[in-house]
Formats: sequence, C-alpha cells, structure tokens
Amino acid sequence: MRTATLLRSGPAVWAALVLIPVLVWFSAQNTESTVAYWPSISSQTTIVIGFISAACGAGAAWEAARLKQGAIPALAPARGMLSIAALHLGPIAVLGLIAIVAPFAVVMSSVTVPSGFPNPAILTVSYSVILFHIALGWFVGARMPKLLGAATMLLFGYLWGFWPAAIGTLPWLRHLNGQGVTECCGLDQEPSVRSMAATVMFSLAVVTAIVLNSALPKRPWRPLLPLAAFTAVTPAALTLAVPLDFNGTQTRDVALRTCSGQNPQICLWP
Repeated sequence: MRTATLLRSGPAVWAALVLIPVLVWFSAQNTESTVAYWPSISSQTTIVIGFISAACGAGAAWEAARLKQGAIPALAPARGMLSIAALHLGPIAVLGLIAIVAPFAVVMSSVTVPSGFPNPAILTVSYSVILFHIALGWFVGARMPKLLGAATMLLFGYLWGFWPAAIGTLPWLRHLNGQGVTECCGLDQEPSVRSMAATVMFSLAVVTAIVLNSALPKRPWRPLLPLAAFTAVTPAALTLAVPLDFNGTQTRDVALRTCSGQNPQICLWP
C-alpha cells in the first residue's frame, strides 16, 4: 500500500490535528514548576503521556476493527498478522513519537535551557507506555466494533494515564503507567532507575503477550503462551514498583558537584 493511501485512510494524521495542539496548549500551562535541569524538563513532559497513549490506543483499535471489517487478513493470508499490524500501526507509532517530542518545544521556549539534551531514559519509558497502548488497542479493536473499541481505548488510556496518580494509598501504580517520575527533579535528584525499569517491564509484558497472540497460529492452546509471558514478566515489574513511594526520584551523585573555596566551601550542581 502506498504511504499516502495509508496515511489518508488511517487515523494517525487526523488524530495529530487534534492531539498536537492540545499537547502544546496543556504543556504551556504546566511550565511554572520546571527547573532548568534536563532531567526535570524531561520528567515534566511525562504528564502528557495519558493524552498521547489514549489517542494512540484509540487509533490502533480503530485500525484493527477496520481491517477486521474489511477481512484484510483473509485477503492477504501470506503476509501474516504481524506484518499487517506493523504496516498499519506504523503511522500511529510515529505519531506517538512526535507527540512525545512536541512538549519539549513548549518547555524549551519557557525555560532557560541548559547545555545538554533530553533524558533518553525518560523518553524511552514514555514511548514504551505508548507502544503498550498501541498493542492493547490492536488487541481490543479486533474484538469490538470500530467506535466501541476506539472509545474503550480512549477511556482506558485516560484513566490509566491519570487515575493512579490520584490514589494516595497505592502510589506504586504510578510507577507502572509511566508517571512515576513526573514530580522529578530538584537539582540534587535524578529519575529513579527502579521506577523507570518497572514501567518498561510492565509495558514489555503487555506488548510481548499481544505480539505472541498475533504471531502464533490459531490453535486451542494459543492464548496460553501469551498469558504465560505476561504472567512471567509482570511480577518482576511489581517487585520493582511496589516498594516505591509517590515520587520516583533518587539522590544525585554528589561527586558531580563542583566545589570552590575553603572556609566556607561552596559546592554547586552543574
């Protein structure tokens, strides 16, 4: 299929016309507490992940339902479900990547940006959450009518993106949805590796299970292997997340400070 046809018939371009302006506006309202320190700037942008994942999950569900309605897998059986999914979900995955980068333009225009670049670990964590929703949307959309599947993923994406942060008694949930580091970071802090690893592992568990479900032949035992993969990885993510407090931060290495003077001695973070 030609790229122009794929983009015109799919939801990615149409979603971008709404999603990107919303992200720019929302990010502009939340720059007051941002410290001019790249881990802090990168962490603050994760607050929009709920919007991005909801939109990308809904787009994936729409595509899955549309392809099922058109009987595309039956018309091209030699291609396999994974190759079909990669082709039609590719633009949505690109939209998710663009949407992650968009808030940086807003923050960088409002804050004096230090030398360096956005924290790659935080970007990776955010994108893993988006891929998790795209994969889940593909799974859900193939089993529901178009509008219902897309609406379900919009609602789920929004609730999963923002609801855990409001539950004070279960703070570890926000370390699974990608917003464990949103409140990071002061100059003496850096994002918690444990929090970010928990998010990536949980997202990986979902993506792996759905990829296996799409790749395996239709047999009575097919659901067992994806379920086993999800069951094997999720406890590891929970082991990392459950002991954590609300804020996903850790102490920054004091050796990075630059000190001058003797009495008193003044040490500053770069």
